[in-house]
Amino acid sequence: MPASTLRTYRDERLARGCGLFTARQRPGTAKGVMFVTLEDETGDVNVIV
Repeated sequence: MPASTLRTYRDERLARGCGLFTARQRPGTAKGVMFVTLEDETGDVNVIV
C-alpha cells in the first residue's frame, strides 16, 4: 500500500506497507517501542513498531 494511502488511515489501524526506512528512533523511555519513518515514491509515513 502506498504511503499516500497509509496517511489517510486512522490511528491504531493495522496496515501493510512497503518502502525504505529513512529514520529510526528508539527512545530510552519508550519501553521497547521503536518509531520509524517509512518512505516510498508517494511520500513518507511515521510508523510505530
